[in-house]
Amino acid sequence: MEDVSQDIQQDFKKWQRKRKFAWILVLTIFAVMGSWIYGLTQFVDNLPKTINEDQSVADGVVIFTGGTMRLEEGIKLLNENKGQRLLVSGVGECTSLDSVLMLSGFLPDNVISLKDRIDLGYAAKNTRGNAVEVAKWVREHNYKSIRLVTANYHMTRSYFELSTEMPDIKIIQNPVFPAELKLDKWWQQGLAKKILISEYNKYIARRVSAVLGI
Repeated sequence: MEDVSQDIQQDFKKWQRKRKFAWILVLTIFAVMGSWIYGLTQFVDNLPKTINEDQSVADGVVIFTGGTMRLEEGIKLLNENKGQRLLVSGVGECTSLDSVLMLSGFLPDNVISLKDRIDLGYAAKNTRGNAVEVAKWVREHNYKSIRLVTANYHMTRSYFELSTEMPDIKIIQNPVFPAELKLDKWWQQGLAKKILISEYNKYIARRVSAVLGI
C-alpha cells in the first residue's frame, strides 16, 4: 500500500508540474500576443501623417523604389531644387533613366536638364540594400543631408536602416501616401491590414537582428 501511495503522490506531483507548465505557456503566449498587438498599434499610430520640413533643402534626394508616387514626388523635389541630385535606389537591372521618367508620369519642361542630376542605383534588392547603396552615394558626393522619399508605411523601417548606416547624416522624411492604403480603421481593410502587419513584422525582425549584430 505504501508503494501505491508513493506512486499516486508522484503522479500527482507530475500532474501539478505539467499543469503549472501549461499555465506558464498559456500566459507567455498571451503576453507575447498582447505585446505584439500593442506594438503594432503603436507602429501604425506613429507612421507619418504629413510631410515635415516640406520647405527644407537637402544636399540630395533619395527614392526607395516601389511605387510610381515615389518617382513622381522625387522628380518634383529635384525640379524644385530641394536637392542637388536625385538617387533612385533599387531599380531593375534593365531599367533606363527614360523608362523611370516615363513611369513617374511627371515630365517637367526642363526634364532634359534634370537628367544630368539623376542617378540610378542597381545594387539594392531590399530596404537594407537601399541603405547601403544610399550611404555609398552620399559619401561619393560628400553630402551631409538627404530627403528620403518612400511610402508612409515604409518610412519607419527605411529611416531606421539609413540612420543606422549613416548616423551623422541628416535625413528629412518625405513620405508619400498611397491612395489604396488608408490608416483610418486599417484593421477593417484587407489590403491595408496585410501591408501594415507585414511591414511591422519586418521592422521588428530588423530591430532584433540589429541588436544581435546580425
